[in-house]
Amino acid sequence: ARAQVKAFSFDGKGGATLTTRFVETPVQQWETRLNRPLVRGAMSNVAAFDKFPDHLLNAASPSTRAVAQLAVRKWAGKFFASTDNAPWYALDPNTLETKGIETMNGALNGRDPLAHTRLDRRRQRLVAAAATFDAFNDKTTTDFWEFDADGRELSRYEDTDQSYVVHDFAITEEHYVLPVSPIKFDLDNIPDFALGKAPATDLFAFDAARHGELKLLPRFGGEAVRVDLGAFGCIFHLGPCWIDEAGRLVAHVLLFEKYDGLGTAMGFDVRTQAFDPIPWSRANGGPTLRRIVADAATGEVLEATKLSDTKLDMPTFHPGRDGLPNKVLFGTAGARPDGWFPFNALVKYDLEDDVEEVWHAGDDAVTSEPYFVPRDDDTDDGEGWVLSLVHDVAANATQLHVFDSARFGSGPVWTARVGELWPWNVHTTWVPPS
Repeated sequence: ARAQVKAFSFDGKGGATLTTRFVETPVQQWETRLNRPLVRGAMSNVAAFDKFPDHLLNAASPSTRAVAQLAVRKWAGKFFASTDNAPWYALDPNTLETKGIETMNGALNGRDPLAHTRLDRRRQRLVAAAATFDAFNDKTTTDFWEFDADGRELSRYEDTDQSYVVHDFAITEEHYVLPVSPIKFDLDNIPDFALGKAPATDLFAFDAARHGELKLLPRFGGEAVRVDLGAFGCIFHLGPCWIDEAGRLVAHVLLFEKYDGLGTAMGFDVRTQAFDPIPWSRANGGPTLRRIVADAATGEVLEATKLSDTKLDMPTFHPGRDGLPNKVLFGTAGARPDGWFPFNALVKYDLEDDVEEVWHAGDDAVTSEPYFVPRDDDTDDGEGWVLSLVHDVAANATQLHVFDSARFGSGPVWTARVGELWPWNVHTTWVPPS
């Protein structure tokens, strides 16, 4: 995978301009120049695993694909692309030209952050995180940074626990909300990995014998609190989380009850290079929207509710209300006759009235993360626009759809064909006019 950033500029009169460009990291530049993969990453390879001496190319290849392909963000006058466990890359906000590694004035120098960030709008702080893994000591350490409106580091917090993976996190006004999706390492596979005979995903797997957790970590002093979910759970993405007037954590999470086969995630078999997502999605059940209510002081779970049976992920909500109550959540969904991935629908979920609306793009379509642009930055009424790129295989087209959130289930109110089939769009952002 390589990062292609797509930027749409709207003129306010029904027209839009598209700018698109690859993020030119060293990996992207060298692989483009030589027209072949050079960096294997955790879930891919550059040569056959079972053929000598080809597998030695895997052994010599770096295991981190720093291609910044998951998200784009803007903060403190900086515009950057990101992926997990690799550097952020600064982009020119107008031309999308790659400017180099973004370190936030040196605070992230030598660190490999997660793709996701959070915004504390009231305090005007960007929150970032990075995870590191210690297989030999069975530990994961997650660091959190907070940056002011000028990009200066204000604080840093470190948490270490038994091994888990993390892709996303949330905030409340006083906490970091860290999902703990437990993993176990298989150190016996290290020789094969070191020799290039196995992918990095052979080194670890989800640990179904351990419970999933949410950890409430203090942003401004205090003790960490564990919220035990009572069974295994894998959480890649979180919706809005907040502390209510009764001192309870109200968290919305997208939870897998089962997740097998990291080496075949989303249906891609790294060994055979085959892609067949339906059997994989059928076997893994799919993520569903849950509401977890817990005592923020003790971690006692007071409510754990599956809000819908819809296979829902990639949640977005009011971009100025991280850590605050939210009325609505949007996401991608799988509504297929068999299996749920790739996603082919979009969902609006009213968190106050527990009402769900689903817009189905068709069995031959793939939907991307819907981004919610509120009409009013200061009002949580669920009114605004929802944008999503939809990949229509039957029409060999990629289309940008814009929905009126008040009439979401009726379908898009504005559509533009932007090209033939593009690579799937992952995470999205909105940059208001200056």
